[in-house]
Amino acid sequence: MLSAFSFLLVASVALAARTRNLETYSFEQFVKDYKLSYPESEIANRRQIFNAELARVKVHNAKNAGWQETINKYS
Repeated sequence: MLSAFSFLLVASVALAARTRNLETYSFEQFVKDYKLSYPESEIANRRQIFNAELARVKVHNAKNAGWQETINKYS
């Protein structure tokens, strides 16, 4: 039973990740989606890190390497 639940959980997360439009995805949406909060002093740095990771993911996906990357809460 636990393995079936685990499979469904992973599948639903994977499906949600695949349906995210990375062309319009923003740092603000990322913070909202993952219920993140940062001190005001960190926001500019966190935004820069997010934007660099988003750009890297888009470059990878444009190569059509057979698998797609996406953004998650660790991005």
